[in-house]
Amino acid sequence: MNTPQDTNLCTFDTLKRKVALQNQGEDIALLDTAYELANQAYRGRTVAGGRPLLQHCLNVACILAEYPLDPQTIAAGLLHELLPSNRGTAELKKLLGDELFEMLELLSSLNVLRFSKDEKEQAQQLRQMFIAMARKVHTIVVKLANRLEIMRHLDLFPEQEREAYALETMEIFAPLAHRLGLSQMKSEIEDLAFKWTSPAEYAYLRDSVQALATEREETLQLSIREIKKLCRDNGVDIHITGRQKHYYSMYKKMLRQGIQVSELFDILAVRIIVETEEQCYRVLSLLHTNWTPVPGTFDDYIQEPKDNGYQSLHTVVVGPNKLPVEAQIRTWEMHQTAEYGVAAHWAYKEEVGGGRVADTAATWIRRVVDHGSETTDPRHFLEQITLDPFEDKVFVLTPKGRVVTLPKGATPVDAAYRIHTEIGHRCIGAMVNGRIATLDTPLHNGDVIEIKTSKTPRPSRDWLQFVRSAGARQKIRTWFKQSNRVENIAQGKEMLQHELDRAGLRRKDLIDRIGLQDSLKITNLKTENDLYAAIGCGDINVEGVVNRIRKKYRDLLQVEERDKPVTRAAPSVRRKKKDVIVDGLSDVLVNFSKCCCPLPGDAIVGQVSSGKGIYIHRANCETLKKTPKEKSPLVSVQWGGEAFKSAYLAHIVIHSLNSAEILHQIMAAVSGAKMQISNMQSKVLKDLSRLTNLWVEVTDAGQAADIVSRINRLDDVISAQRKI
Repeated sequence: MNTPQDTNLCTFDTLKRKVALQNQGEDIALLDTAYELANQAYRGRTVAGGRPLLQHCLNVACILAEYPLDPQTIAAGLLHELLPSNRGTAELKKLLGDELFEMLELLSSLNVLRFSKDEKEQAQQLRQMFIAMARKVHTIVVKLANRLEIMRHLDLFPEQEREAYALETMEIFAPLAHRLGLSQMKSEIEDLAFKWTSPAEYAYLRDSVQALATEREETLQLSIREIKKLCRDNGVDIHITGRQKHYYSMYKKMLRQGIQVSELFDILAVRIIVETEEQCYRVLSLLHTNWTPVPGTFDDYIQEPKDNGYQSLHTVVVGPNKLPVEAQIRTWEMHQTAEYGVAAHWAYKEEVGGGRVADTAATWIRRVVDHGSETTDPRHFLEQITLDPFEDKVFVLTPKGRVVTLPKGATPVDAAYRIHTEIGHRCIGAMVNGRIATLDTPLHNGDVIEIKTSKTPRPSRDWLQFVRSAGARQKIRTWFKQSNRVENIAQGKEMLQHELDRAGLRRKDLIDRIGLQDSLKITNLKTENDLYAAIGCGDINVEGVVNRIRKKYRDLLQVEERDKPVTRAAPSVRRKKKDVIVDGLSDVLVNFSKCCCPLPGDAIVGQVSSGKGIYIHRANCETLKKTPKEKSPLVSVQWGGEAFKSAYLAHIVIHSLNSAEILHQIMAAVSGAKMQISNMQSKVLKDLSRLTNLWVEVTDAGQAADIVSRINRLDDVISAQRKI
């Protein structure tokens, strides 16, 4: 994610160049006037972290300049902190013009808003914002740009303010940006808020995605080249790029589908842009014809656009190296709408209009305002604003009829914390629709939820494994963080050891050397006790720490593997004479060597053994290479026609971590290939890794190669190969 930091601050010259590109042929002299005013009015004023207010406003204006907005809206971003008292009202209005002055008046009224934690007050403040939006939607785009600039520098704010800003951004501003179709802005502010509301999940996902993306970059570039060639050869001109990855959307997908990072399709993702709608379907046909589509992954948002106007074709195909590649296919006009939302359709110097997306947004804004004027309960107004068909929310009721809005999949614990922090801390049970329910029970629309509480607060760390709302997760973590550090250290150490045991990582000297030190560097913690405490209170995901240790351990063992030959005899197998043809000889006894277990399809050679006939070896057999040729001469042999009709034993040697699930995973991989295991022998080595010898019934070398490939894809497998 590319977010400007203090190393590349926006300057006024940069701003003017950006605005000139977006507004070719228009008079942008208004920006000079606005900058002069801002320079005078903001002199000596600062924002969080001691940054000059002028620089903050320049950054906001530069964010707006990335969108196809008119100079008045950009100038409003530059002047959004300007108070009317800085100049006489009439003079300022004459200097800036009626339109810009009206925007500044609206922004001035919105600048005093600071969203309360109380739902009733928050709803009243949101109503004020939407009334301003109904008058001029551009003002809210300025507010969104302002919020994005704040989130980019949130590390400069006090810790308590960081949490409040992040939760407010996730619950109000991100859904608002999505409703207006501002996908770039929405994705970035969501990711930045996610970083602070769920730091452990964010760090784990960021590290995992970056590692996978690095591993798969070659495949991504190969996919892009092949798609370019495929379309060019079929007369379709395309623009194709790798698609930017957004951590929060991936996180939601993982929760929704119950999958791991490695199972996400959009780690490898491309965006294809064409000229016409007809070409969108042409490219889709080419992809589905030449690559295998993944069932259930095709969505046609061209014929059925999303409520915010988004249009594209989505599909997932099996690309190079048998890895899934997600593709979005759209026209340039659809791309403008997807990236810039209502801003892509505004006619300069007009109110909302000029396109279906803008009309949809305007209708939604007016409907929300009308709803707000009809209801006597401001909280209903809040629900109307945050309701979003793509955010997957559920609405449950308390016994007194209060509506509680929660993310889809939320549990009674989420509801308890949403009602009140202390109710969450004291939660010990729940009744859903009059029946006792476990605390991890998923809630559904219309459920009546009653929370049972104790006299003393007793949150459980286990709750962090199933709560769905950022607010609940943050409050649970804060409670444990503020409790006894000694208890957190002990709990964290126990949690880490438990996960290490499950992963088969128990060599403390190795773990200390390659695992914990690496985790300390990544998390900016100073001591192991700091790490244990952070795990214990939930600030750091213990699985993320173990995954880093596992990777280091696996990498080290892979290096050692290169110099460590594996030797074990395979069981003897007798074959029919017709399986192998021996050149120049007939009616000869044929034996299959047990050192390399040759299979039909392998290159083979015969070794003459006095009194025992011919032994068949793989041509690259290590044992054969060490046998003197004069004692056992070689003869030319080839597979007979009957060979491919028989069953053979493939000997596979597997070196893996000693995790609890590894043997089950190996058997599942073989079963997935529709093969049967004849024999399995496994033992733990001195370095606590595991060595497994596997004999599988196959018909040829191709089937054996498929099984080896499946086993090598398992996370805990260091190496798997046929015995040579």
